[in-house]
Amino acid sequence: MAPALDVLVLESSPAAADEAAADLDRAGHRLHRCYDAGERGFPCKGVLAPSTCPIEQGVDVAVLVRPRVAPRPTPLETGVSCAVRAGIPLIEVGGEALDPFGPWVTARLGQGGIGVADACTSVAERTLDPLLARVRRHVAQTMATLAPSRGPVTCVLRRSGPGLHIELSGPRLGKDVQHALALRVADAVRSERRSHTTLDISYRPTGSPPSTGQT
Repeated sequence: MAPALDVLVLESSPAAADEAAADLDRAGHRLHRCYDAGERGFPCKGVLAPSTCPIEQGVDVAVLVRPRVAPRPTPLETGVSCAVRAGIPLIEVGGEALDPFGPWVTARLGQGGIGVADACTSVAERTLDPLLARVRRHVAQTMATLAPSRGPVTCVLRRSGPGLHIELSGPRLGKDVQHALALRVADAVRSERRSHTTLDISYRPTGSPPSTGQT
């Protein structure tokens, strides 16, 4: 079973996203919204109480439902800009004609497409791929310079709310090499468009129990 995701649900008009929200809820995902039911726009939750902003709490993917053509964002769609700025992937349910958000849509769903819950899982899984590739390059370069004969180091990335955990595992290394690896991994993460409130990097020698270090 796919892991539960934190999904920001956005809609161009009241109740437009109800069907998508029901699909996401059935799949066990955690739903977040910028506005409470019945509200028509500004101010959003983040303006009223910054700590309640869904993006500040951690969102894996955003889903926008636009059942009608609208060449300009509606008052209920202001959260799209926040999601894009935060580097959160955007899935849109609706046509691309005159869509003001088109250049920033990661995946688009239409009639007859896969369900929105499946799309969220697929997009969330792909989102980490570019970062993982960059981390692996940085790790390989560091090992080639500091410990060329010690063997490969593997990398596992996992998001947890607004934070990111990266576990490295491989041969037993000195603290200086582990520290250099952590610095290079942190550099790779900082170059990502998406920001993280916490970054946890750990190194585990192959065959030893997990241990956590934070940077």
